[in-house]
Amino acid sequence: MDGQSTRKKLKVDVSTSVEPEGVTGDKGRRNEDVLLGDPNKDYFTPEIMDVWPKILDYVTDAKDALSVMNASPELRELLKKRTASTLLPLVLPILIKQKPLALAPRDVFNCRLVSKQIKAIADDLIANVGDIRSRCIRYDSNSLMNAEVIQEFLDGTRGLTGNPFLGRCCSINLDGVWEGQFHDIMGIFRRFGHELVSANLIIDISISPRQALQTLKLVFGYLPKLERLELWFPHVIELQNYKMELLYFPPMEELRTLTISYRKQYGYYPYRVPPPGNFVVPILKAYGNQLTLLECESLVFRGELRGPLHFYNLLELEVPFILNEAGTSLDGDELSQIFRKMAKFSCPKLEKLLLTGAGMRMTVETFLALNQFRRSLKVLRIDNLDGDLQIFQVDPSTIRKFPTLRRLTLCTVDVGTEWIHVFRVMFPNLEEIWFLSPEANPDLRSRIAVQPPIPDETLGRSYYSSFPKLNAIVWYQHSVSGGTEISSWYIVRKSGVILHKSSTTTTSTM
Repeated sequence: MDGQSTRKKLKVDVSTSVEPEGVTGDKGRRNEDVLLGDPNKDYFTPEIMDVWPKILDYVTDAKDALSVMNASPELRELLKKRTASTLLPLVLPILIKQKPLALAPRDVFNCRLVSKQIKAIADDLIANVGDIRSRCIRYDSNSLMNAEVIQEFLDGTRGLTGNPFLGRCCSINLDGVWEGQFHDIMGIFRRFGHELVSANLIIDISISPRQALQTLKLVFGYLPKLERLELWFPHVIELQNYKMELLYFPPMEELRTLTISYRKQYGYYPYRVPPPGNFVVPILKAYGNQLTLLECESLVFRGELRGPLHFYNLLELEVPFILNEAGTSLDGDELSQIFRKMAKFSCPKLEKLLLTGAGMRMTVETFLALNQFRRSLKVLRIDNLDGDLQIFQVDPSTIRKFPTLRRLTLCTVDVGTEWIHVFRVMFPNLEEIWFLSPEANPDLRSRIAVQPPIPDETLGRSYYSSFPKLNAIVWYQHSVSGGTEISSWYIVRKSGVILHKSSTTTTSTM
C-alpha cells in the first residue's frame, strides 16, 4: 500500500463522540474527517513500525479499535493479537441476548475474567437481562428489596467468604429494620459490606428520623470501600425541631459520589412536601469535603440550613427540580429560598452545575446562586428558563461575568429565549451551546408541546454574533416510536453548515 492510499484510509470521524450531556461526557464534537499526516509519506516503513504499537495502546474503546482494524491491512495486522479482546465487548451483548441462549452460565462467568471492561459488561447484562439473571445466579445480589429476597440472599451466601455482589453494587431497602429484619440486614453489611463500592439505600424516615440516622451510622461503618452512595427517602413527614448536627458518622474515605433523592414512584414529589434539610445536613457535613460529584434534589434545601455547606473538592453539582403529583413546581418564594441556600455553598473547584427538571424556574435569586460558582464553572445546564422573572426585572448589579464557562446547555424549547441577551454578557468566552430534547429526560417531558425546528442559518448567525468565541451549536433530538429510540445530533457551524448524525436503539424487552 502506498502512502497516498494509506492516507485516504486514515480518517478520524469524531462524530461518534457527539452525544448529549450526561451520556459520555466531553469528547470531541466535530463531525468532520480529519486527514492525518503528509500525503507523500509511507507510515509503515521498518524505521517507524516500532512506533505504531505505542500509538495503538491509546486506542482502548472497542468500536474505535475495530475502526482502526478496518482502516488498512497494516493496521489490522498490528492489532491481530488484540482481535479477540477487541471484538468481545461488541459480540458478548449479542450472544448473551440470543434465544435460545448461545452461552452457558459457565461461559458467561468465564468472560468476566478477561478484563475489567468485559466484567463490567457481563455484570450489567446478568443483572438486567431476565433470562440470564435466572440462569446465572441463584439469588438476586443487586436488589435486596424485601424479606423474601433477603432470605434468598442469605440462603445463597451461606458459607461464602468472597464477594457476592455483581459489580460490587447493591440496592437495599432499609425499611426492613422496622419489620423485624434488623439482624438479617445488619448481618449482610457486617459480612459483605466491605466488598461494596456502590450502594443504593432506601430508608423510611417517617417513623423516627433520629433512629433512621442512627441506622445509617451503623450501616456506613460497614462500608469502608464505598465510592458511590445513593440515599432514597420515599416517605417524608414534617420533622420536628431536633439537633442532629453533632452526630458522628464513621469515615468512608473512598466516597466520591453522593445522590440524595426524595422522589416517589414515577419521579414525582408528594403533594405536600415538608423541608427535610435537617435530616440530610449531618450527612453532607460529614462527607461533603471529600465529594467530587453531588446530586441533591432541590427539596433538601427548603429546610433550615444554618451557615454554609463546604464542598472543597466538588467538581460537579446537580440539583433536580422535580414536579409534584399535580404537575406543578414549587412557587417563586420557595424557589428563591432554595437559590439563597445554594448561594451559601462553598465549592471553590466546581466545574459543572446542572439545574435539571421541569420544576426549575428563573427567579432573582437564581443569579445569586450562579454567581457563587462563577470563578471556576466550565459547564452550566439549565433545563427550564420559564418563571415569573422577566428580563427587565433583573438587577444589573447581579449580572457577573463567568470567565471560565465554555459550555451552556439548554432545552430545545428555549431556543428563542430572551435570556440569551443576559447570557451574552455573563458568558463572554462561551464556546458551545447545546440544546437537548425534553423527550430525552423523563423529568422534562411535561415541557413537550411541539418540537422546535433545528436552528436555521438566521438563528445560528444571531447566536454566533452574540458569543464571539462560539464554535458550535449542538442540537439533540430524541424520540421513541414503536419500541425504537431515535437519537439525532445536529451541529450548526459558524459557516452555516449543518452536520447531522443519527442512531437508533431497540427498546423492546426480550
